Amino acid sequence: KKFVNSIVESLDSSKRPILLLGGGLSRQVAKSLIADVEKIGIPVMTTWNGMDRYGDDLANYWGRPNTWGQRSSNMLLQQSDLLIAVGSRLGLQQTGFAWEEFAPLAKIYQIDIDQSELEKGHPKIEDGLQSDAGEFLKNLLDAISKKKYCFSDWLNFGELVIAAFPLNDAGN
Repeated sequence: KKFVNSIVESLDSSKRPILLLGGGLSRQVAKSLIADVEKIGIPVMTTWNGMDRYGDDLANYWGRPNTWGQRSSNMLLQQSDLLIAVGSRLGLQQTGFAWEEFAPLAKIYQIDIDQSELEKGHPKIEDGLQSDAGEFLKNLLDAISKKKYCFSDWLNFGELVIAAFPLNDAGN
């Protein structure tokens, strides 16, 4: 509860949040929560291992950032002021080997079932929670379900970046 409240407070003051869904979030739970995630209007990214957790056809989907990821996703992640990493180890494939430069403007909250992943020291996180990713995401969505967030400037900026550097490589 205290951890969720900290994230809600950070979300309340955020201008450029991102929700990163990883492979630690079950497909079934992720699919069951898509409508709720869409309603809150936060841009969603997925890790390589979590790429099937959220539809790439959804308006607030911003792709897969990582060392082999999409350029626009990496660019947007670097501009984020809040990163909520649910079910992601935030390993070196995700953060890059210069992990100290990963999301440099963001408060990073990491949710992982493995406590050692939260304590490994990279990237630097604001706070971490050892928890089932699905349970955490349900609790977070419940906590913010009655709030009205408006990230239209951020969403518009994301659309411009994605238009310039499309998520779909068109076979290249």
